[in-house]
Amino acid sequence: MVIGAAAVTSWSVDRPTLARNIQVGSRVFLRRVGGARSMRGIVGEGIVLSPPFEGRSYRQDESGTSTYVDLEWIHLVPDNALRPELVELPLSVLANQGGSGMITKAPELAALDEAWNNHLRTLSDGDNDNEAVHPLGDGYFEEEERRYTYREVRAFQARFRQQVLEQWGKFCFVCELDQAEIIEAAHLIAHADGGRPTADNGRPLCANHHLAFDRGLIRWNPQNEKFVWVRGISKF
Repeated sequence: MVIGAAAVTSWSVDRPTLARNIQVGSRVFLRRVGGARSMRGIVGEGIVLSPPFEGRSYRQDESGTSTYVDLEWIHLVPDNALRPELVELPLSVLANQGGSGMITKAPELAALDEAWNNHLRTLSDGDNDNEAVHPLGDGYFEEEERRYTYREVRAFQARFRQQVLEQWGKFCFVCELDQAEIIEAAHLIAHADGGRPTADNGRPLCANHHLAFDRGLIRWNPQNEKFVWVRGISKF
């Protein structure tokens, strides 16, 4: 079963070395380390939505605080783990069975990403009739249109935002606001017009200027690679 609907949760990252390396837009893979051997491996993929923050300890018998980040889970396959034997290259993130989390370097992350995408593709090919299931419960969706939206749009949108911010920076291309939590990825050519969800077809904008772009108040000038205001519109 592939769960393609997004859900936002808070996740504890109490290891200081781990928390220092987590940034908004970072990829996160969820690994199951217990249970039967056939169930162990990567079972989920998410995107970090917030910088680390302090909150009430997740340990019910303690009165202190814990460090958290907000995550958006975009794929969960609890019954079909990506196991080490399914990957051609040996990956430490799969071989290491520790449960406290680890940072994956760029070359290994690329190999893991390819293996994970192939794994999801294989599951989807054999399970085309599945409906999207939301991790927060079967009653989350109220209508078929929302079910389709979460399954088909949110998953690629989170990855598109990550790619745009990694390539172009975590600041608005119009006002240079650098508050990463509210920086969005704008399609230069709209998805509805055939624009691809790739970094070359996107630029980071704050929520206000993203809306202004969508409403035609500003436009993209490919000659100087800048957003320009439409004549007669007051800049803001």
